[in-house]
Amino acid sequence: MTELEEAKEMLSACKAAQLAALRGAKSYMIGSRQLTRYDLANIRNEIIFWRGEVARLSGTFRRVMQIAPGGN
Repeated sequence: MTELEEAKEMLSACKAAQLAALRGAKSYMIGSRQLTRYDLANIRNEIIFWRGEVARLSGTFRRVMQIAPGGN
């Protein structure tokens, strides 16, 4: 399995974890780790990370600036 395939698999797993958490699941898996309590902020950070890795490995990386509502 290539690094790109692994990154895509991890991104998919993170998205599935997010969906499960939003549906009220008490546990989820990311890769080989099983977590019993979910933290949506942590899952979101993982999704952002793996999206970046997929983009970097596929040659489509673009720098994106995030602006928080009400931020300075």
